[in-house]
Amino acid sequence: MTLGTGSPLAAGYTISLYSGAGQLVNSRLVEGSANATTIGTVGLALGLYHVVLRDAAGHSVSGQRLVVAGH
Repeated sequence: MTLGTGSPLAAGYTISLYSGAGQLVNSRLVEGSANATTIGTVGLALGLYHVVLRDAAGHSVSGQRLVVAGH
């Protein structure tokens, strides 16, 4: 999954992917300034997930739901 933003993400931001039950599934540290970054979603079970973007201090900056559906 690629996460695009309207403004560059600073180094130290973290993107975390949580299951519908709140379990951390994947997390990625943003390295360098970028307008988009990716987080792995290969092999995820079908269902609802929550993507959270946190700044370098650990504060939640943004959140979005992600639905993984069958083909």
